[in-house]
Amino acid sequence: MNEYRAEISEATVRIYERRMQTIMRQIEQKNRVVTPASLADIMKENVGHLAKSSWRQYRAAVIWWIEGNRSEGFKMAFDAMMDGVSSPEPRRTKLVRSVEPNVLQRVTDNLRDRGVFGQHLSDLILATVYTGLRPSEWSNARLEHDRLIVKNAKFREGERGNGQVRELIIARDMLVSVQYQAVARTIEWMSRRVWNDVQPNASAALKDVVRKLVSDGEISRRWLKLRIYDCRHQFASDAKANLSLLDGEVAAAMGHRSALTSVLHYGRKNTAKCRTMVRPTAVSVAKVSDKSIERLRGELAHNHSFKQKLSAGIPNQSVDNKNSQKPDRSAHIDDADHGINGP
Repeated sequence: MNEYRAEISEATVRIYERRMQTIMRQIEQKNRVVTPASLADIMKENVGHLAKSSWRQYRAAVIWWIEGNRSEGFKMAFDAMMDGVSSPEPRRTKLVRSVEPNVLQRVTDNLRDRGVFGQHLSDLILATVYTGLRPSEWSNARLEHDRLIVKNAKFREGERGNGQVRELIIARDMLVSVQYQAVARTIEWMSRRVWNDVQPNASAALKDVVRKLVSDGEISRRWLKLRIYDCRHQFASDAKANLSLLDGEVAAAMGHRSALTSVLHYGRKNTAKCRTMVRPTAVSVAKVSDKSIERLRGELAHNHSFKQKLSAGIPNQSVDNKNSQKPDRSAHIDDADHGINGP
């Protein structure tokens, strides 16, 4: 048991602690004590209310808590009571993966009227749409005038991520913009925090604001599915309309090692709404896998269904030439306002 607990990361421990706080509150509200039966009953009740991934995380948290605080007999009794209990069916929810400008405006304005936390969250949402950072990356990002230096959250040597850090050039005319100020304030706020600790309250605050806006008829019901991560999807859409997909610029801006990742899993160019505030440096672009770029070019040139699905993400580049040469990415220009145009 101790070996199992030692293998869990600090971030996972914090998540499990929050999950157990929720379960303990539910048990207390029912005027019950913590027993194998009360824990099992809560888990069974939550089958109909939680997504599959969330329910499994709660169960893992309970097991983690039992192994550190109760006897083996307690755990055996809990396991016996959970025998045959199935996790919820996966929710087949169509994700939004974009943020319309009018929705962004209404959401961020509404959040700013909700105290200090709402103001910080409003900044983070706006900054993410314009820079594409993962929520967890804000804690380790820094500004150096016209450079945004980001520690890549998904980096694994030789496997994943665009190097340990990626460097983004901020367009010169954006250095005095409200977006730049939002980025600066977000970095300052998150420098003392960890996203896993902020995320529960942030997601709840966003959902509350969206529900109110829908209830008031200011935005449509489809935005009830809006997530903070959809801001990164919107950046991906805008990047595909402003940066070079086949030269690796989009992947580098997103912090991806593979040029295919942003194309297959993120927002498309046809949902682009505005110019990008940043573009990657030549060093970051060079870290994108050449093989992935070659594969992307090949798929787009020869696979009709692939090309049809992804054509919305190719900004004015021909991919039909079978003899097309690999782009010279060394010629990438580190100029903050070079090539950044609105769609």
